[in-house]
Amino acid sequence: MGRPRDTTADAHRRLIDALRALPPAERLRLAAAMSAEVRSLAVAGIHHRHPNASQRDVEAELAEIFIGRELAKARRAD
Repeated sequence: MGRPRDTTADAHRRLIDALRALPPAERLRLAAAMSAEVRSLAVAGIHHRHPNASQRDVEAELAEIFIGRELAKARRAD
């Protein structure tokens, strides 16, 4: 993954160094927290675009976002 456009090279290097310095368990905890936050933001976006969507519809759209339309369709067929 490259450096975000809104981050200086020095700031990005410091972030990478700080993340590498974390113990593995803390890196795992941080990754899980970020994953949960991404999911939460995606669900909020779905609700914003489709305020009357059922929970099933939200989960279906979430699956399309994360795993793509074809895999999501195959998942629903099971």
